[in-house]
Amino acid sequence: MDISDFHDKDIWKGIILFGLNVATYKMALAKSLLEFSAIGTNVVLWDEISGSFLDKYLERLDVRKMPQLSNPTRQTRMERIVNDLNFGRTTKERAIEEVGLKGLDNVVPRFQTIGRDREIIAEYFYEINYGQEIILKDSILAFSREDIEELDQEIDAR
Repeated sequence: MDISDFHDKDIWKGIILFGLNVATYKMALAKSLLEFSAIGTNVVLWDEISGSFLDKYLERLDVRKMPQLSNPTRQTRMERIVNDLNFGRTTKERAIEEVGLKGLDNVVPRFQTIGRDREIIAEYFYEINYGQEIILKDSILAFSREDIEELDQEIDAR
């Protein structure tokens, strides 16, 4: 079987269902990407993806109040950013900057992975100009409103 044997929606589900989902990062990015796809944005500036990612991450933490790592004494970069924001040690604008500098460095390049294979669908849904922009491709921009609702529900179930 070849990747071309699958529909775009099936490949997206493969990422969500069979990718490594240790922390909330992947689901927050997935929701952000679908949000930009829904409005037909193909070039997402880095501060836009950082702000959306932070919002989606905060929403997910609000629903699932749990540590992001299996070691409860350690915190992810995002947990530290969120704590600084929640305790007034930083502003929302500065938190978004921190997300752009430190919070997206692993999730953006690794998102398009099924299992541990980064090559099978590399750059299938987007290309990265790290620190500048994400360029969404037709494979994600072609999702219908119904597709996006279905995929969003799949993310919420994870």
